[in-house]
Amino acid sequence: MGRGSTRARIKEMALELFTKQGYEGTSLREIAEHLGVTKAAVYCHFKTKEGILAELLQERTQPIEDVIAWAEAQPLRPDVQQEALRRYEGALAHAAPIFTILRENQGNLRDLAVGASFRALLTRTLALFRPPGADLVDQVRAVTALIAVHTAAGALSDADATVDEKRAAALTVGLELLASAHRTGLPARQCRSTEPPGSPGT
Repeated sequence: MGRGSTRARIKEMALELFTKQGYEGTSLREIAEHLGVTKAAVYCHFKTKEGILAELLQERTQPIEDVIAWAEAQPLRPDVQQEALRRYEGALAHAAPIFTILRENQGNLRDLAVGASFRALLTRTLALFRPPGADLVDQVRAVTALIAVHTAAGALSDADATVDEKRAAALTVGLELLASAHRTGLPARQCRSTEPPGSPGT
């Protein structure tokens, strides 16, 4: 079996074990045992389990990084933020497993580089929807919009609906929250401020 496929198998198994028994409760030895290889074989690819988690974070969140980069390059407008939320929700499926691991093990990861990388990603994400200067109510709306698309499927586990239906409902709520913030908060004011003198609304 090739080196590339072995590395991929290590990451897949680590993701499964981190999810089932936590980051702290998983060792390189256990990953090796579940794969039927020696610890030395795992060590050839990753010196630490943090290295595995860091690579998983980078790979799994790349679609979200792409959404953030796209949105950061756009002017701050309500339609851009709404499209960013749509794209973000679409990218979440790939990132959800690693987000769950990082959230549930944040105490153990707080002082590690991978924890800092995760916090930096969250900070950039929040900045897309909660620009500096927004009042507290609009900040709560923006954060709640993100929470909605992150947690709806799990929080509504007993709802009589498919996963796709739950995701669609959560996105609808998130978009409504952003629209409400735009009607009352800073994003709308900033958009108006960019209009040339003499145009309607100035």
